[in-house]
Amino acid sequence: MIPWLKNNKIYLFFLGILIFELIHFFFSGLILTPDSFTYLRLAEEIQKGRFYIEQWGSGSVSVPPLYPFFIFLLQKFTLDYIAAGILISIISSFGVILIVHKLTREIFGGKASLFAPTILVLNPFFSAFSRAILTESLFSLFFILNIYLLYKLSKNDSKYIFFFFLLIGASSALAWLTRDVGMASFALSVIWILYFLNAKKFSPIKIIMYFGAFLLGFIVFFAPFFVISKIGPSLSSYNNTAKKNILNTLTSPLLKDEMVREIAIRSLTDNGADYLIKDRSIKQMSLAEFAKQIPWILKKMALSVGRMSLYVLIITFGILGLFAMISTCLNLRNKNRTTVFLGTFMLIYLSFYAFAGSFLGALGPERYLVPLLPIIILFSSNGIVQTSEFIEDKIKTRSKQIFLFFIFCVIIMQTIQVRYGVGALHDVMGYRNLSQLIEFAPIKKNTIMARRPYLAYFSKSDFILTPYAEYEKIIRFARYKKVDYIFIEKDLLLPSFDFYKIQLESPNELIIIAESSRGVLYRLID
Repeated sequence: MIPWLKNNKIYLFFLGILIFELIHFFFSGLILTPDSFTYLRLAEEIQKGRFYIEQWGSGSVSVPPLYPFFIFLLQKFTLDYIAAGILISIISSFGVILIVHKLTREIFGGKASLFAPTILVLNPFFSAFSRAILTESLFSLFFILNIYLLYKLSKNDSKYIFFFFLLIGASSALAWLTRDVGMASFALSVIWILYFLNAKKFSPIKIIMYFGAFLLGFIVFFAPFFVISKIGPSLSSYNNTAKKNILNTLTSPLLKDEMVREIAIRSLTDNGADYLIKDRSIKQMSLAEFAKQIPWILKKMALSVGRMSLYVLIITFGILGLFAMISTCLNLRNKNRTTVFLGTFMLIYLSFYAFAGSFLGALGPERYLVPLLPIIILFSSNGIVQTSEFIEDKIKTRSKQIFLFFIFCVIIMQTIQVRYGVGALHDVMGYRNLSQLIEFAPIKKNTIMARRPYLAYFSKSDFILTPYAEYEKIIRFARYKKVDYIFIEKDLLLPSFDFYKIQLESPNELIIIAESSRGVLYRLID
């Protein structure tokens, strides 16, 4: 235990809050999103020997495979994919908390090292996504682990330095295999390793040996997963083999508004044979046409940067960002290189999503900013300590009461909107009961058309995204895709909202299987 902790009940109080919140992880309600079911379904496909989903949404799907692979492995012990996914996220969040504590302690000292994990756990965004079946928790673990190992490397001259290079390569590979933005960890690892090797003035032989160790650690983990996950989808009968045109993708509409996004993703081509956004992404664009779109691309990126800045304030509730800025300014004034080191990870991470998000991106960027919370809160904790000590020196009062005041403000700010961000997550276990009404197909899987993949997952069916189209076009598309069931959600966006009325006038096409609070399930008649 930290020595000064033994004689300060206030710090034990915060430690109690930390333990309480960690226990809360295990007893919170199940929260899932459409992406959760992509990971779960891919884990099931991995068990069959393939790293892609044959038909999911608008065609074959393959995502960074590490999280689904871990779900597949842990499922052998939990005997349930959902339980395995949740357990991986919770274990990962504990790892993040531990590393944040150790990293904060080594950089800023004991006081900040207690505040950092406490504030992190109390943050509703971290709390929500740490128990969700999503990649946020696992990626945060490898992201902060990579940062910690690089920091330790800069302070390490022991005979075990070779193994640090191996571990840094492995951690950057694992981060990349969990989320595409993990490539930033690899790039920054290369930059900082080269800086470290140059600063230490190693001989050419040692430079080659150490950098080779880093690459070896990276390749051993990254290469097998990368090859398998890329080869699989190309063999799928649902795969569109035409290469996507990156120029067309960059000039696509800004899909930040939910209604605009829904229409863009689910609209069909004029002939009704495929989704418009998929067809558009593979069309060729000349450089001359692209040049005319450059102002629009720059505008989208500017809008994304502004939106990103707003959501950084949201996930930090403003007050954390303020203390982080105080800490950053003090460290820069004292020429603390650690600030520059950590700042590069934040800058590159934000730049990646500002660029990538400029043409698609998440409707709620707070989910993608969760991995930055440990770094922001690390600085915030030091800012609180520095501010408290400054006030103590000026007004000659005990810092313990000041600590209490600042932490109390942080807790209040974070718990006022404790449900913020959780609203985007859905308790979907009711779909499991509804799935029991779908007849089992022993030879060929059923295909379900819906807005979300919940029902398809629980019924072990293929999933087709409901297009944004009129009734006749939807039915024609469903027949073309050999759909067996159509699930019309209550919140499904359609050009006209009289789907149910039209269905009553066309009893030879659809029959109602069940109605629930979530929507109506139809069987498509051959």
